[in-house]
Formats: sequence, C-alpha cells, structure tokens
Amino acid sequence: MKDHKKCTRCNELFLCEPIFVGDEDIMQHVTICDVCTAYREAEREKSKGDQIKKSTWEDTVPLELRLTDINHKDYYKVMPIHNELQRWIKHRSIDDKKNRPNFGIIGTHGSCKSRVIARAVRQLIIDGERVVWSDSTKFQWCIRKQYTTEYKSEALRHLKAVRHAPWLVMDDIGALKSSEAISDGLYSLLKYRTENRLRMLWTSNEKVEEMLVGIENNERMRSLSRLAGYSNIITI
Repeated sequence: MKDHKKCTRCNELFLCEPIFVGDEDIMQHVTICDVCTAYREAEREKSKGDQIKKSTWEDTVPLELRLTDINHKDYYKVMPIHNELQRWIKHRSIDDKKNRPNFGIIGTHGSCKSRVIARAVRQLIIDGERVVWSDSTKFQWCIRKQYTTEYKSEALRHLKAVRHAPWLVMDDIGALKSSEAISDGLYSLLKYRTENRLRMLWTSNEKVEEMLVGIENNERMRSLSRLAGYSNIITI
C-alpha cells in the first residue's frame, strides 16, 4: 500500500510504496521525493566534477601561477591581453589568419605573461578541456634524455603528451638552448601540432628572431618560421 510522505527538502507530498523485509519497511528512511533525489544526485555529481577539475588545475599549473591575483595592480595592466586571449580561446575555428592555432605573449621578465596564460588554462580546465603544461627547461631535458636508459620512459612520456595534447602550454619557449637537437625537436612538435590543428599557448622573454641563436640559420629559421607563421603574437 502506497503511503504519502512530506518531502523534507521541498515540503511537497509524495507517494512512497513500503517494501517489507520481514517486519521491516526498508523504504522507511526515504524522506525526499524523486525530483529532489534527482537534484541531490546532480549536485553530488557537480561537486565531484568540481573536485576533479580542482585537482587537475593543481596538477597542471605551477603553484606560484595558481596564486595569481587578477585584482592586483600589475595584473590589471595586462587585463587587455587577458581579455584578448579569452576571446581567442572562445573562437574555436582556426581557419582564418586572425585566429591561428598558437597564441604567443612576448615580454620582459615579471610582465605577467605566464600568469595570463595560467588564468586562461584555469578557464579551459573548468570548460573540461585537457591541457598539458610544459616549459623550455622540461622540454629540452626530455629531448636530451629520451635516448638514455635511466630517464627514457619519463622523457618519452612527456614528449608524447606535449605532442598530442589538445591544448599545450609552452612557457618561456624563447629560453630553449641553441642546438640542432632542440631545434629539430621544436620543429617536429610545431609541425605535428599545426598540421593537426592542435592549440598551443606560449610565452617568451625573447622576440622570435632572437630565439635559437647559435645554430645553422636554415635549421633555426625552419623552426622559428613555423612558430611565428602559426601564432597570434602579442608583445607586452
């Protein structure tokens, strides 16, 4: 026999059919209606999703950059660049020249370049996008260590991640050391990502023409022309 109960969440009456096991009604504990139960489950799933995104944010972005205060006076100075990057991200098509697959920010040390990128990554993670964060030091370490016995697996794992990530951050790309191996690694990365329309955000203290100085010019320009030709670049 169905019984009417008042939902403790919305105070509406709802029908709840008793189910007895022996003399015990195992439905006795039910105090909310089906609609409120669905809402509660949705809230739990949202909370679980928020925790996963928080964990992803913490695993992806360095702590110092996660602590960025967008209300700080120094960040306020780069808010136009922040807004421009957000607009670029929301424009998903990369068919037009104004919306190339890469977005680069060039500026001096301490000009909030990486912080602007970090805030963009935060929004990407909230939107459910997968992002890999790398930098010049880690990338060139992997290029060098991929042929060693001790670090081969770690290096190849990271190189595969930066190659295939839907969204890649290459922080301080201008600090890459001048060697043919690094230049070849960078060109291979850029060629694969641009041909497969994968997005990259990058920062540099150096202008593009100042990068990779010291190696044979044809090798150098092959990489740098690919970087510049497929990037929207803003200089702070």
